[in-house]
Amino acid sequence: MRRRPRRWLRRGVLAVVVLLVLVVGGPFVFIHFIEGKAPAKLTLSAATGHAGPNAGSVPLDGKWSVTTGSVVGYRVKEVLFGQDNTAVGRTSDVTGSITISGTNVVAGTFTVEMATVKSDFSQRDSQFRGRVMDVTTYPTATFVLSQPIKVGAPAASGVVKAMAAEGALTLRGQTRTVGFEVEARHVGTTIQVLGSVPVLFSRWKIPNPSFGPVTTQDHGTLEFLLDFRHGTSVAPAVPVATPTSAPPGASSLASFRACMAAHGVKLSSGFPGTGGHRGPGGSGPGGSGPGVSGPGGSGPGGSGPGGSGPGGSGPGGFGGGGPQATNPKTAAAMKACDHLLPAQGSGPISVPRTTVPPLTL
Repeated sequence: MRRRPRRWLRRGVLAVVVLLVLVVGGPFVFIHFIEGKAPAKLTLSAATGHAGPNAGSVPLDGKWSVTTGSVVGYRVKEVLFGQDNTAVGRTSDVTGSITISGTNVVAGTFTVEMATVKSDFSQRDSQFRGRVMDVTTYPTATFVLSQPIKVGAPAASGVVKAMAAEGALTLRGQTRTVGFEVEARHVGTTIQVLGSVPVLFSRWKIPNPSFGPVTTQDHGTLEFLLDFRHGTSVAPAVPVATPTSAPPGASSLASFRACMAAHGVKLSSGFPGTGGHRGPGGSGPGGSGPGVSGPGGSGPGGSGPGGSGPGGSGPGGFGGGGPQATNPKTAAAMKACDHLLPAQGSGPISVPRTTVPPLTL
C-alpha cells in the first residue's frame, strides 16, 4: 500500500514530461520534419529562358510584358511555441509590363491576384486571405512606377545590373511610395528582374498576421522575380520627369496619379494642368487641360485657358480640393491616395488639401 503514492508520483512526473515534450518538441517536429524548411529566397536564374541563337540582338526600347515563370510573394518570420520559423507565400498570378526608352525605364505597372497567394500551411493561408489581407474587399495588389529607372549603358548579354526603383505600392487598399533596389539581366528576348520591398504592416494598415500559437514580427518582405518578354515596340507614354528636372512636388503628383490609376480612376492627361491653381469654382487662370473625369468645378469661374468648357462647367472641372468624388469608386480612390497630393505651394500648381463643394448658379 505504501508503494502506491510513489507509483502515482512517477506517473505524474511522466505526464509532465510528456506534456513538455508535446509543447516544446511538437512544434520542433512540425516545423523541421513535417512542414520542412521555408523556400529559399528568390534568385536570378543562371540564364533566362529565351536566349536562342540571336541572344542579345533584341533592342531594349519598347514594351516588355510579364511572362510565365514570374513569382511574387511574401516572407515573414514567425514563432511557434518558441520555435523560429519563416513563413513564405507565393503566386505566379502576376501581370504587368515595363516600357524602356533610351537608357530609362519610363513606365511600369504590375498587378497581383492576392487570393492566389499560397504557403505550405492552409491555416496560415486562410488567415492571409481573410483577416490579414481581406482579398474579398481588396482582390489585387498593385505597383506603379513613379520615377524613371535609370538603366544607363546596356550591359552585355547575361550580365547582372543593379538599379534603383521608386513607385506607388498598393496593399489592402492603402497606397504608399516605396523605393528599393532591383537586379536585372537581359538575355535574348527576355529580361529577368529580381527585387524585394520591406513592408511594415502598420504603414499599409495591415493587421498583424499573428494567430493562435503563431506570433509574427510587425514587418515582412515582399519579394519578386519577374520574367519579361519583349513585345511590339511602342512609343512610350509621356516619360516621368527625371528627379533633376522635375519641379518640387512632381514626384508626389506622379505617385498620386499612379495611385488613382491603381484604384481604377484614370486621370486625364491634362490633370491638374500647368497654370496656377484653381480656387473654388475654378476662378483664375486655370490649368492647361481638363481635370479628373466626372463632375466638379462647375460655376462661374474657370474661364481662363484650359477650362473644360465655358465657365469651367461640365466634366473635368477641378474644384478647390482636387478631383470631386461623386461616386463610391472615386471617393474610395481619393481616400486612399489623397495623402500623395502635393501640398499647396509645393510645385507649379497649388492644390489646397480641403475640398470645396462645387458652386452652382
